[in-house]
Amino acid sequence: MRCITEETIDEYLEVMVDEGDSLFVQVLGEVQKPKVYLNRQEIDLGRIYAGVREVVENDVGKYKTQSLELVNYGNLPAHFKWEDKNEKNRILSNFEPSEGTIPAKSKVRITFDATVFIGGQIDELFMCDVEDLELPLGFELKADAFGLNVAYLTAEE
Repeated sequence: MRCITEETIDEYLEVMVDEGDSLFVQVLGEVQKPKVYLNRQEIDLGRIYAGVREVVENDVGKYKTQSLELVNYGNLPAHFKWEDKNEKNRILSNFEPSEGTIPAKSKVRITFDATVFIGGQIDELFMCDVEDLELPLGFELKADAFGLNVAYLTAEE
């Protein structure tokens, strides 16, 4: 028996015994896939400053209402891993935990921080791979980043 989709199996197998009566065994089973959900599709940091680290953490700081959670609704543990997005001179990001296992019927809170090094509109996609999930989960980071501005006066003679 081979199952590649979620389904319930209720089969009878015949076990043939040499020089004896056959035995019939009922096989009951349920094939499951991970059922993991990311609690948000977007984090909007509003106005930020280039070179300043911004932290999105559960119940802490100015972005606490935009916290990240991976929720496992399934009956199986699910392994996850955030994809790195460290582009020199553009953006540096970090997830804590960056990978791990979500136990069945539970959630994992994720702390996310990012430092942008350019000014202007920020629109970045961050992805999380969950083992045996067909498509990755992810969210979009939006912000309006102020870059370095220098103003100077010259003395006129």
